Amino acid sequence: MHSRKKALLARYNKLKYYIRRFGIIKTAKKVILPTITIAALNVSNLSAQPQSDTKSDKTQPLTENIDKNLLAYNRKVVLDLSSEIDSRADWFINNFLIAAQNHLDAIQKTRNKKAYVKQQFFDVVSPSRNLSGNTAYCITALNRALIDANKLGGDLDNVLPNPNTTECCAANECNAFAKFLRRKGFSDCIDEGRIKYDKLQPGDIILTVRNRSGDRHAQQYIGKKNNIHYCLSFNNDGIRELKSANGIVIHMHKLTRKAIIKNMKKQKLISNDRELDNVVVSLEHARRIQDYLQHGREQYYRTYQPLIADTKAKTLGAPPFDVALSASPTPQDILTTYRRSSSRS
Repeated sequence: MHSRKKALLARYNKLKYYIRRFGIIKTAKKVILPTITIAALNVSNLSAQPQSDTKSDKTQPLTENIDKNLLAYNRKVVLDLSSEIDSRADWFINNFLIAAQNHLDAIQKTRNKKAYVKQQFFDVVSPSRNLSGNTAYCITALNRALIDANKLGGDLDNVLPNPNTTECCAANECNAFAKFLRRKGFSDCIDEGRIKYDKLQPGDIILTVRNRSGDRHAQQYIGKKNNIHYCLSFNNDGIRELKSANGIVIHMHKLTRKAIIKNMKKQKLISNDRELDNVVVSLEHARRIQDYLQHGREQYYRTYQPLIADTKAKTLGAPPFDVALSASPTPQDILTTYRRSSSRS
């Protein structure tokens, strides 16, 4: 009797394989495959359990014994959303760094610095104010770089000051910009007081006091080399060593990540931002999430995986390999170039 049950189980498994491998009876897949799997599991459970326990097993729900194959058959996938969101935030910060560096290069080469500052910074970030090129522009330049980076994907559409409203004033003054972000709900992304150098990340905006009146100077942190921390700085236009002990640090990666999660919740792509690891969703919903996370990126990542590895090629199609975001210079490349030019001079 035991050998017959084993043979029956083997036949069921073989039939499952042919249906999955060759697509037989595709239109009835959603009905036949779960039925076959449940029947096979039922036979397997009966053969594995002693007869004395059969009575108690009758009250046990069958769904507790169904393996994860059923999820794959019903076109379910696992998404590591936390890593995907981090990846998109990294991509945004990379574009922010590149945009700031491009403006720094341009302003160092221009013959008319005041005209560049007015046309490229103030007329874009706060056009209604009609500020001249003589105005301090450190935070305005960084806001222009944020606008450039945001054009690609729109992740900070609901975060940055609107150039066409009175919000634009916050983009022209350091303290006002920090207060603006706090009002937007990003207080947890801003540290004030003693600067924790070990927690700085490339792309962070650092606001340090520059006079007794409490006015601040904005810089973009780009990294550390040979135990020296460097920032990209406007007004004095260059790569400068960060020496300040105190200041306001806007953690841009954390802020961008939070903004992305808010956007995904608004679009009903996720419901709970506390559980983002190994989320099981339908394939259709995974496609919607993927479309959002890909938006604006020339080359994108696709890290979702089917629950059962051997069904990857049959159920979802083999996903492409991860690729680099871009061949643009990294903060370390910028620092290396800066060190070389400094040694020559």
